Amino acid sequence: ADNPNCKAVVVESSNPRAFCSGGDVKAISSAIQTDSQSGNESVLRDPTITLGAEALAAEYNLICEIANFRKPFVSLMLGVTMGFGLGIAGHGKYRVVTESSLVAMPETVIGLLPDVAFSQLAARAPGSLGMYMALTGARIRDPVDLMYMGLGTHFVTSSKIETLKDDILKADFSSADPYEMIRLVLADHAEDAPHIVGSHPLIGLQQHIDHCFANKKSVAAIVDALKMDAASDPHPERHPAWEPMKVLDSLMSGSPTALCATHAHYTAVAAAHRSHNPMPIEKILRDEHRICVRMIYDTPDFCEGVRAALVDKDRQPKWSPEYISDVQNTENLFEKLADSLEIFYVGDTHLNM
Repeated sequence: ADNPNCKAVVVESSNPRAFCSGGDVKAISSAIQTDSQSGNESVLRDPTITLGAEALAAEYNLICEIANFRKPFVSLMLGVTMGFGLGIAGHGKYRVVTESSLVAMPETVIGLLPDVAFSQLAARAPGSLGMYMALTGARIRDPVDLMYMGLGTHFVTSSKIETLKDDILKADFSSADPYEMIRLVLADHAEDAPHIVGSHPLIGLQQHIDHCFANKKSVAAIVDALKMDAASDPHPERHPAWEPMKVLDSLMSGSPTALCATHAHYTAVAAAHRSHNPMPIEKILRDEHRICVRMIYDTPDFCEGVRAALVDKDRQPKWSPEYISDVQNTENLFEKLADSLEIFYVGDTHLNM
């Protein structure tokens, strides 16, 4: 940001089909197993800086720097954008989506909180769409939905992406405000987002989603609302796009502990946003750092979820506890870490809050 020769930043994935990898969580899971074999039962009890802690710190630092970046930051969200990829792309000021874009945060199926400050993006989305995405891992692929949720700021067809990049590189930033120049270039290439044929726009489902997910005090209450919605509808054929039992199945595929932690964290971030006193991204990332470090190192669900989803791919995780009703509380996940782990910087901000 301090380099006078840098006028703007454009980021894209090295893989045109995906802005994510999954390799980071597999590496962390492998490191935990290595720690365990070495006798380090928990990083919280033996605060050695492991690959997992270092990876989280590096990711969160970069996300915060992007969110607070003082120059135009353009994200080209081609293909599947998830996890840390969404952390990089989602917090830039300008977020370009195409007909190939797909955004999701399915972390609960690997026993983890949907992190990378997605809770901030979710809080800005209309109604309860953000909570719906976080708890169910819903894949949002329709460009209209991506724009409606605020995940994208501009739609540009894939065939124009290379021209867009070339025009940004050729732009004369010396004669105009960099932000204005980027806005002009994007305006030249952007167009109205199209619906994907056969898709069902979220705006048409929002009434149902809000009814089941809004203002619920617990994940169990959301589960009950989905079951009641399915049982009480005498004419489901009138809105075939809304299938509450399929939504419930998606939700229940996640770790009970991860679901409850996600609900608690996202509820707090959304409440602050609604009160017009939004939670600073530094605090959001601090809380997510605490939650994720504890979930990764002091619960079995993360390694089990990674095994079931990304290693063996049997999709049959054995969660502990197994049921939502058996999750006693998640407040301990938010508590201060050991000093050696709590000393955590994001940009120039010391997260000593």
